[in-house]
Amino acid sequence: MNHDVSSLRIRLRQMPRSLWVLCIGSFINRFGTFVLPFLLLYMTSLGFSPTQAGWAMGAYGLGRCFASILGGGMADRIGRKGTIVFSTLVGAGMMIWLSQVRSYGMFVLVAGLTGASAEMFGPAGHALLADLVPAPLRVTAFGLLRLAINAGFMFGPAVAGWIASRSYLRLFLGDAATTLVFGLLAWRFLPAGHEHPRSDEPPGGEWGVVIRDRSMQVLWVATATVSLVFFQTNSSFAMHVTQSGFTPQVYGTLCGMNGVLIVLFELPMTQLTQRVRPEWPMGLGYLVMGLGFAVNGVGNSLGWLAASMVIVTVGEMLAAPYSAAFAAELAPPHLRGRYMGAQSMAWTQAFMFAPILGTHLYQSDPRWLWWGSLAVGMFSAVLMVHLARRRSSSAPRSPG
Repeated sequence: MNHDVSSLRIRLRQMPRSLWVLCIGSFINRFGTFVLPFLLLYMTSLGFSPTQAGWAMGAYGLGRCFASILGGGMADRIGRKGTIVFSTLVGAGMMIWLSQVRSYGMFVLVAGLTGASAEMFGPAGHALLADLVPAPLRVTAFGLLRLAINAGFMFGPAVAGWIASRSYLRLFLGDAATTLVFGLLAWRFLPAGHEHPRSDEPPGGEWGVVIRDRSMQVLWVATATVSLVFFQTNSSFAMHVTQSGFTPQVYGTLCGMNGVLIVLFELPMTQLTQRVRPEWPMGLGYLVMGLGFAVNGVGNSLGWLAASMVIVTVGEMLAAPYSAAFAAELAPPHLRGRYMGAQSMAWTQAFMFAPILGTHLYQSDPRWLWWGSLAVGMFSAVLMVHLARRRSSSAPRSPG
């Protein structure tokens, strides 16, 4: 254990200054992600049905899917830094606009535009990290970035729950303000990233390289399916908590537990899991995520709700640090933005489908949702085992 701690300290000292800037900006931005966890509750407070709110969250997810494609392409074409600044400035403006919308059709439209603009920075930030950090340090670097993000998430939802009980408008304004701060930090302190020779392929051909990559195909499908389970946290799990008799503040605190556990345990855990092939902790993590949501089918007391969040978080800590690092390892340097965008889309497509599917199943029969989550986690785990066996037949390379 002491060796693992010493190794972690050495790795952290080797990280470039720009990574720390990216982590600070990401912490501020994630701390201020006030609106998304409470969007379903906000819309129902306006008189919309849970199903209508699910469709609006799905529109935000559709926007995030476009953001993954646009952000990944822009990161390779115009640069990582420029994409981050553009995304944060436009996203802040869209968030303020969303706070003023009252008609359902406009709400769905603006939610989609907000997701598209506010989330383009993700693939660019991951590509910039891969540019700056050598391959042997990337899993730790991505773990450090996730620590910063989840440190923000540890405090943000609890603060947002307190604000939401007083004024939903302040949620939107605070979200926009922290997004602007991240953009200003990126503009002032982040480097542009490495310049890589561009492919002779047209833009569609460059995406074709990503699509035809067999290892990326399996990684993408495994991640995309389990993300439908993971993002029930922002939709049906919120309904489950409140319909079990608890307040939005309890839901915010449960979400905050996720951040606390990640901040305390994820980086040390990566030092242990890096001893094996990356597909194994990812597959185990996907399985554990499904198990965590299945716990909700057993009971709905505060203890069971907390147990569900803890188990889901353990699965996330096992899998998530490898997700972007693995994609970065598969990517040619000049296509890192697009590979990061593709892997980002594997997660963000769930913002479109998970609320729609989850709220529908929950209103029909919650047992279908919770036990179906376990089945999906098992499916994704099997795909990662298949990928591990497939890659072991060739010379294995670790992303971190």
